[in-house]
Amino acid sequence: MSSFLASVLLAIIALLRGAPDTPFSRTIRALLVERPCRWWLKRTRREAIQMLVLAGLFLFAGEMVMILGSTDLVLAYALDLSIYIDAILAASLLTVSHQVGRVFRGVTSLLPSRTAKPKPRERRRRKADCRKPANDEDGPALKAA
Repeated sequence: MSSFLASVLLAIIALLRGAPDTPFSRTIRALLVERPCRWWLKRTRREAIQMLVLAGLFLFAGEMVMILGSTDLVLAYALDLSIYIDAILAASLLTVSHQVGRVFRGVTSLLPSRTAKPKPRERRRRKADCRKPANDEDGPALKAA
């Protein structure tokens, strides 16, 4: 059964990619893509996490009921688990934003500042003629004589 479902979904994906302008493709896209996206966008992050955790728990519902004893405890465990996952996501988001801020500050420190005034150019000064004479004839002893 699952291979049949996978092949049908693969055929739908091929149809949506290959012929997106046909009326059937537009209908399938509206039903299978746009409507679920609109529904998920209306949910908060916590609700989405709770639904995903519940979906995972429903896959293992028999084992969870045997472990915890009742379905009420399973749902309470799912709520607890979703809050835990939400806290982990918030902490990781804070860590990532801190790292991005450090990288951004590091990159911007390498760039020249827009507010800094350009340094004025220094004028070239002529150096005093300190050259030594090439031979003794031009030296100061001969000029004095």
